[in-house]
Amino acid sequence: MTRTDDRDVGLYTRAEIANKLNADLFISIHHNASQNTSAQGVMTLYYPTANDKVFNGKKLAQIIQKDLVNSLKTRDWGIIPRPNLVVIRHTRMPAVIAELGYMTNKSEFQRLVTDDFQEKAAQALHSAVMEALQQ
Repeated sequence: MTRTDDRDVGLYTRAEIANKLNADLFISIHHNASQNTSAQGVMTLYYPTANDKVFNGKKLAQIIQKDLVNSLKTRDWGIIPRPNLVVIRHTRMPAVIAELGYMTNKSEFQRLVTDDFQEKAAQALHSAVMEALQQ
């Protein structure tokens, strides 16, 4: 974890912390936003790489996305390559950004803030991490 309270930790600092700790995986947990207020569902972003022979961000994204969709029973936006995002570009381990839902969708936002949703999301991420670490 890069923080345990509500203080700002810069994007480059987050990647630096993970790299210095020699972390096995990096998962940044987010809630999404869209001008389309009916948008809902989950997506997982990863840094694209040409080396598909090693366990990388794309493979981690596939595992996380599968577990989130199955657990949260929501729309599957899939995995999306994003080469310009600092925390997944500057980490030296498989890294993703998990977008757990849309804050701009009123009904989804109400779901995002519930203990039940947060517990299901945490369990899905835990399951994905355990699966990824066995790769």
